[in-house]
Amino acid sequence: MNYSSHRLNDESELRPYIKKMGWPNFKTYMERLYNKIIDMKPGDKFRIDDLVVEKNRDLFIKLLCLFTVMHGTAVFYFNNEFTLFYRNDEKEKL
Repeated sequence: MNYSSHRLNDESELRPYIKKMGWPNFKTYMERLYNKIIDMKPGDKFRIDDLVVEKNRDLFIKLLCLFTVMHGTAVFYFNNEFTLFYRNDEKEKL
């Protein structure tokens, strides 16, 4: 299993989802996901398949990628196959 093909390469890849879902629904989905990520404690991780159904996998992974870009890849990151998502267990530097 390898989900690296779902990684976000450009923010424009989110436009079809915004168009299909409408901005309010897209924003709600994104905020729910981001709140879950923000609540992660250092050292926490989760399997992508444990949190999302197949039909939503692409958007889910793309939004996680966007989050890591916005918050730093040293804090939040994927494994090489994009099947696991982690929060770094080291103390964050201010």
